[in-house]
Amino acid sequence: MLPTLVSTRLHLSQAADADFDSLSAIWSHPDVRHFLFADRPVPRDHVSVFLGSGNAEEDERLGTWVVRFRGDPEIVGSASLIRASSSARFEPRLAGLVEPTLAIDPSKQRHRVGVDTLTLLADYAFGPLRQLQLAATVDAPNEPAIRFTERFGFALLSTVPGPIHQLRTYTLSQAAYAQRSDGRAA
Repeated sequence: MLPTLVSTRLHLSQAADADFDSLSAIWSHPDVRHFLFADRPVPRDHVSVFLGSGNAEEDERLGTWVVRFRGDPEIVGSASLIRASSSARFEPRLAGLVEPTLAIDPSKQRHRVGVDTLTLLADYAFGPLRQLQLAATVDAPNEPAIRFTERFGFALLSTVPGPIHQLRTYTLSQAAYAQRSDGRAA
């Protein structure tokens, strides 16, 4: 069971089958699926598999959360912490690391939902999970995600051939995260 992660603005709770329709709508949005799902339509059974695999990690403390504004039942995104095993096929130095993956409703992206969500995930990963480093992988053509990842403090590790696009791989150390000016992303 995943813990609930809460900030002054957001509430992250473990994704469940009841969240399927809301997540499917977000993941099917062209701006989300373009990079998250290789621009393929997201069939209903794929969402179920993703939810199942995200919450069936070998470590029950990893998986997929739904993202909501506090006090609002509307789901505005998903957030996952999973082992970087898929990314490590392209960049072996990521093996064993935990990787956050965010999918935020594009209509909510100007509300700093991504920054706040990633901050909750990083606090959890570097705190209770005692991770020393996080991984991130971004498709090279996804300039907004590259800027977001780098602004948050992830350092470029490599650019490697990926399944469709070049992949930019990153790491964020616990020390670098702790040294950010106020502990929050710029």
